Amino acid sequence: MLVLLKEHQAEFGSEIAEALGELHARHSDYEVDSEAVEAPLMVEVVGGLPDDADKRDEHLRRLMSLLALIYPADDVFRAYAGMTSGQKDVASNAVELMDNLLRTDHKRSLLPFIESCVR
Repeated sequence: MLVLLKEHQAEFGSEIAEALGELHARHSDYEVDSEAVEAPLMVEVVGGLPDDADKRDEHLRRLMSLLALIYPADDVFRAYAGMTSGQKDVASNAVELMDNLLRTDHKRSLLPFIESCVR
């Protein structure tokens, strides 16, 4: 399924990432190769943020769905909920959660992007 994500990320990235997440949640023995998720993560970051708020939210949701494949999903989606809450203090705490959660190499590339998504 990660091959499908790589080939169709622009058009169906969110749906594929969410399906992988559902598969991962239902079958705890299903392991996702974190290296295979790296390329789609970087595509999201390199693509930049669209000006349209709805597209920006979709972009962030897709990024967080991918992160939930390699980090504890509950924590990632808790952070996403905080980032999209519309409350500055909650969003700030959500970014801090991601800062504590992400590996150092991901912090450098993803955290500035995540911070720019927060409203």
